[in-house]
Amino acid sequence: MKDRLVAASKSRLVYIKEWLRRLKQAQDQIPVVQDLEERTEWEIKTFNDLPENAQEFFPLSLVDNYDITTEHLRESLPLPPEFNVLAVPSAAAVSTSGSSSIYSSVSRAGEVDAEDIQKWSGIHTDLYREIQKKQSHREKVEQKLHILNPDRVEELETARQEYAAAVSDVGGRVAAGIAMRNVLEHYKGDLFARARNHPGEKMNWERMAERLTLGKVGGIEHKELINQGVEWSSLWKRLSTVVHGAKEGAIRRSSGYLD
Repeated sequence: MKDRLVAASKSRLVYIKEWLRRLKQAQDQIPVVQDLEERTEWEIKTFNDLPENAQEFFPLSLVDNYDITTEHLRESLPLPPEFNVLAVPSAAAVSTSGSSSIYSSVSRAGEVDAEDIQKWSGIHTDLYREIQKKQSHREKVEQKLHILNPDRVEELETARQEYAAAVSDVGGRVAAGIAMRNVLEHYKGDLFARARNHPGEKMNWERMAERLTLGKVGGIEHKELINQGVEWSSLWKRLSTVVHGAKEGAIRRSSGYLD
């Protein structure tokens, strides 16, 4: 299992690095292309302003030669692919949700009574939180929640404050668990509300995913949204455990979703 996970993640990294390498190659040529653009715009203006009695200064072969050089330009400088502005963020979102699921598994592993696993879990959950901080994950989540429902941003901040208080106050863990669970329950409700065709329509996660997915039903976006329902249920159960005081350590592990 370990070897397969490492191989799968390396395969993704190879693709990402190759994509960035090719993009950099194109970016390095931007000044050259901009120079061509500027000269071509000058040529257009010059030809537009050409007096009728000055045409004799240009050989008849100029147009044919111009077409030949343009064709050479197209062959040497193929157009970059047209990017679907929705597909790129969608791919990033799917990959990020996958990382979040992995984070969840790593954090849950840290709850077992085994020193080596706890150490491994602690190291890599901390590293993931550093990545979240570096990539402004908190701000991005708040922006998305604001689009869904501005009230959720305030609830998320309340949950974050309750968690900070609970770190130094065991008695505050229940309040923090409730605040975090409220965010989960309420944004789920917002999603369900958006998916309903009429008020009061019965809704579940599967039906919501079918209606709100950006891609086709059965596609990667739809499947990942279904998977997030499983992740939602797992996190809700862990927070409920905290709320009922059965497992105090779970709140520490759930906090990564707030960073």
